[in-house]
Amino acid sequence: MLAGPGVAGFELLPVQQALLLHVSGADGEIIDRVIDASMSFYELMQANASDEELIEQMTELITVQFLAQHLEVSEELFEQAIEEGISQMTSPWMRFFLYYDPALALAQVTCPVLALNGTKDLQVDANQNLSAIEAVKSSTGNDITIIELEGLNHLFQPSTTGSIAEYAQIEITFDYDTLVLMGNWISEVTDAE
Repeated sequence: MLAGPGVAGFELLPVQQALLLHVSGADGEIIDRVIDASMSFYELMQANASDEELIEQMTELITVQFLAQHLEVSEELFEQAIEEGISQMTSPWMRFFLYYDPALALAQVTCPVLALNGTKDLQVDANQNLSAIEAVKSSTGNDITIIELEGLNHLFQPSTTGSIAEYAQIEITFDYDTLVLMGNWISEVTDAE
């Protein structure tokens, strides 16, 4: 598992939003407002709320997201952001992602698993997700090797902040030591010589 989630999307996304907003310089109060608006939207989706309720909550969410990023846009672009937000968040894929619990599937895996995550990963937070994977390991006894890799981002690149804006600026595509670690783990669990 390379930066694989250990929790459902509705748990993962608020942490992701908070980390990304924090690294972009947003203050704690506005981050809390974004998280609250996001969670309210997810709850409305789960309750099969009306289109009007979803639009109203998406309007609140887009408003606070733009505030957090200090964005000022025309009314036309604001309305477009709401439409795109509704379309994205209510898509079949997103509905699946929000409520799918990967821990349930991981508990059923019978082969050895290597779960890696970087400490600078802002998209799939290592603390949140590796802890959930550790809980599966503890409750099932499954053969899961869990390693948190210092200083690596979501793409397993050495990173200063973990910001998505850094991805294209980092010359290393994938950390060499992590590739070696993966190769050694595969050799060990398969008894390869």
